[in-house]
Amino acid sequence: MLKNLAIPIMALSLVAAPILSPRAFALPHLVVAQQTQDISGWNNTQWGMTYEEIRALYPVGILQPNHGTSDFANHTLFDGFALGESRYRVEFHFGRSGTLESAILRWDQSGASPSQELLNALIAKYGQPGDNSIPSVGMARKVWNLPSTKISLIIVNRPDGQSVNLAYRRQTIMNSI
Repeated sequence: MLKNLAIPIMALSLVAAPILSPRAFALPHLVVAQQTQDISGWNNTQWGMTYEEIRALYPVGILQPNHGTSDFANHTLFDGFALGESRYRVEFHFGRSGTLESAILRWDQSGASPSQELLNALIAKYGQPGDNSIPSVGMARKVWNLPSTKISLIIVNRPDGQSVNLAYRRQTIMNSI
């Protein structure tokens, strides 16, 4: 079982109510309300932390500039993060202000694919993903949009095996649509 996922539990409740909130879905005489606990970071990090604060928590590498290849000013890597039976490379991305904007876990392809175990753990914590798409053949994308964090699980089947990436990104107006 995954112990280090550090994701709060999503509660679904059935409530009889005549008024619908924006987060409710009407059924004949019931309202299913989605009450999502927010997370504002990944694991024990928080959005807005500096490189020095991240380095105090993880044995990360040297801060590397992205040279215009992404929306982030720079990033750093931490190899060997254990999640369940699998190991991951964690990429911490920092915005132009120098603060944490995302954490991306990339499976190192050792052992059996963790994709189903990760998906089951995320569904148990957050419910079904809001975006459950297949953008191209051999690829699956699952997305959970929380108030402060967008979580994406991307699974790509390749001839040489499977690629599994789990991204936690600071929620902004641009990535919430």
